[in-house]
Amino acid sequence: MTDKIELANMTIAKEVAECLDVHYKGHAWGVRANVETGLVHVFNLNLSGQWGFVLHIDNLINDPSMKTVIMAGGELLERYNLSRSEIKPEEYMVIKFDFKGDAVQV
Repeated sequence: MTDKIELANMTIAKEVAECLDVHYKGHAWGVRANVETGLVHVFNLNLSGQWGFVLHIDNLINDPSMKTVIMAGGELLERYNLSRSEIKPEEYMVIKFDFKGDAVQV
């Protein structure tokens, strides 16, 4: 992988993570971008390092306000009965986890 591609990957991942942190502060967002595949993988690491959502980089280019990112992040939180807001530790305390350490959707 060239330095230019790696820089693009890091830049996109950073922008998506910062957007999520502004809207859903305190949640452990993990973001990995890959311009070669055209995909961004996003996880809430408090819930799972395996399950999250995927965004297409082409869609983000046409979405400067990152509404797609904000909506997807909020929908992920709602799947686990978490508020679309700053982290509330008490909400995480009632989540059940499977044997792999992934949160179980309710």
